[in-house]
Amino acid sequence: MDYNSKKARELGAKLIFNSLQTEKLNPDKESLIFVTADFNDQPGSIVRNTFLNPLKNGLCLLDVLSGLKLSNQMTYNDFTDKAFLPIDTIYYDSRLNLHSVKVENKKYDGILPSNHFPVVAEFN
Repeated sequence: MDYNSKKARELGAKLIFNSLQTEKLNPDKESLIFVTADFNDQPGSIVRNTFLNPLKNGLCLLDVLSGLKLSNQMTYNDFTDKAFLPIDTIYYDSRLNLHSVKVENKKYDGILPSNHFPVVAEFN
């Protein structure tokens, strides 16, 4: 999502959400939905709440980080060792059971792979 324009983020979220409103994503089929992104917006924002609305086909998405304290949802680190903004997550199909989730804040060979720590989730 755009990092500069709130309006662009809101319209982008709406565009993605509307693209999920299709008969191809049938709750009776084996398709599952995941939406991952650098949302550049925090929990509770219009952008992030867009994905929590029920889909026309009866499916719902859940935020993998919603059960964690806000301090444990921090993902944006600006290439420092400490994250300070919760702007990334995974939205997942509510037909799945979330087994575990974490924000992976480690370096690889002493190097941060990104200015965002990845969100890692396991599902049953």
